Amino acid sequence: MFVSDDSGNDFIGFVFGYQSNRKFYVVIWKHENENADGSVGIGGIKGLQIKIVDSSTGPGTALATALWHTHDTADQINLLWHDPDMRGWEHRTPYTFHLIHRPSIGLIRVTIANDMEVLTDSGNVYDTTILGGRLGVFQYNQTGVIWSNLRYTCGDR
Repeated sequence: MFVSDDSGNDFIGFVFGYQSNRKFYVVIWKHENENADGSVGIGGIKGLQIKIVDSSTGPGTALATALWHTHDTADQINLLWHDPDMRGWEHRTPYTFHLIHRPSIGLIRVTIANDMEVLTDSGNVYDTTILGGRLGVFQYNQTGVIWSNLRYTCGDR
């Protein structure tokens, strides 16, 4: 992942276990802390997060607001993990991510690296809500995002 310009401070990441626009996992990474629309308490907290989207409404304001929050939102999102170091991404810096997802045992593990140095490692997170699905890229209000060299493999048991 790479943000090719110097503007913006929003979310980049990817989705996996995608079943529909109401049900999927998302790895979401915020550049810096920011309240939505200047409102107090509606904060997007910097750092990497792993969330499960199980939305009763699907695309719209409720889901968009829930994605912005860094906490559980009833009938929309559950936060599975948030980087305790709250390290945000940087402009014009290349990152590689590695996802391990073993749906049969609920294992999720995400690492983000820069120049082979691991910056963030979720460790093993377990959730069996979604048992497989599609993989894709994600951005929320951030321009200039470039993804390259995307690939996936199905590992041995």
